[in-house]
Amino acid sequence: MIFKNQVSGYSLKFRVIGFATLFLAVLLSLLGWVIDSAYRYSLLTGQEERLKTHIYTLLAASDEDGLGLVMPEYLPDTRFNQLGLGLLAGVSTESNQAFWRSQSMLSVRLPPLPELAMGEKIFSDAVFEDQWYRVLAYKIALTTFSGIERDYTFWVAESNQADTQQLQEFRQQLFSGFAVLSVLFLLGQFFLLHWSLRPLSVLSRAIDQVEKGEVTEVAGSFPTELAPVVRNLNDLIDTLGRQRDKLKNTLGDLAHSLKTPLAVVRNTVHLDSTLDEAEKKTTIAEQVARMDDIIQYQLKTLSRSSHALWIKGEPVGPVILRIVSALQKVYRDKSMVFESQIDEGSLFFGDPDDLFELLGNLLENAFKYGHSQVFCHVTGGYSRQQAPYLAIQIEDDGSGIPEEARAEVLLRGTRMDTQKSGQGIGLSIANELVKSYKGELNLDDSERGGLRVSVVFQMSIQA
Repeated sequence: MIFKNQVSGYSLKFRVIGFATLFLAVLLSLLGWVIDSAYRYSLLTGQEERLKTHIYTLLAASDEDGLGLVMPEYLPDTRFNQLGLGLLAGVSTESNQAFWRSQSMLSVRLPPLPELAMGEKIFSDAVFEDQWYRVLAYKIALTTFSGIERDYTFWVAESNQADTQQLQEFRQQLFSGFAVLSVLFLLGQFFLLHWSLRPLSVLSRAIDQVEKGEVTEVAGSFPTELAPVVRNLNDLIDTLGRQRDKLKNTLGDLAHSLKTPLAVVRNTVHLDSTLDEAEKKTTIAEQVARMDDIIQYQLKTLSRSSHALWIKGEPVGPVILRIVSALQKVYRDKSMVFESQIDEGSLFFGDPDDLFELLGNLLENAFKYGHSQVFCHVTGGYSRQQAPYLAIQIEDDGSGIPEEARAEVLLRGTRMDTQKSGQGIGLSIANELVKSYKGELNLDDSERGGLRVSVVFQMSIQA
């Protein structure tokens, strides 16, 4: 199995819907409270304005006969003239004694009104015969024709019953509207999540097909956000496949490489009677050492190709400077001039030993076969797909390699059983190392007259 299924215990879809439901409930509660408060304030303000208009009507209907204030028996608004219509009015004297009351107040006991300062008004609740009213009272001073000044308090009261009923109806409509909006929102959220998360279901089915061996890669059209995930999954699948093939090839090479030394040992021990014991021991020791070299080389080759997908990049510049410093000492007699142009952000996402071995081989070839100059140009960064890339060019002013021979030098040549210790890796092995990272290695002519080796990596990042 490439991937291991794990049961998480919850659905991502219903987790999002649950959070959205909770958030919607809190949001609608706050919104409902704000709207309800605004509506109640609107009702209260409107009622105050109506009562203020009634106060002005009372003041306009009042008169003065030289002795004091005279109020009409009936008012223009008929609700003041009939009982039980919820509109009351009255006038009180300085001592808060009833001076005049509307016809609608004849059987209603007047509650005590608060003391007011001259010109002051008050808007508050009061209880008239077990029913709640809102009262607007206003205190004014009237001067009679004879010059006598008297203080009067004009007040008007309106029943809260109509506003209370109107507020209840508004709240019912508001609750019903919010309930419908909530259901529509949750249904829309459900279908939106179902549609949005559908690519994840497609990806999950594709991974299942890879696990079952029905396909070799995750294929299909995926959103931009999932494209890097799909690319990294395919890189991982491809890397695992190449590791499996490399392991198979390495084991085959190892078995084939060990046949000859094992045959020599077997012949030496059982068949070759011309050798004395000392010669036999020497021959066996040589073959055992040879087998050890073969095994070590194959293990090194296998570990070099067993790449993980790296998340931390290795800076290329310091590795190049370290290698060049050593090569300038080795080739001190040639007085090689090294020039470089290296981007600071150039990173290699892979095994640092592979980077050191690759650059060491390419730079050593340039120093070895160049006449007097070696140039290195390195660029790196991120592509449009937000994947890291690295481009390396190493040039020399030597004789170069003929165009017809370039393809041959990049092919795998000598078998491992003939590999000698200390010989190092050639361009063919370097090419295999670059390909193991899904990179490209190309050879062409340098403007300096020698060979230009170009290496390009388009790498993936994985923890």
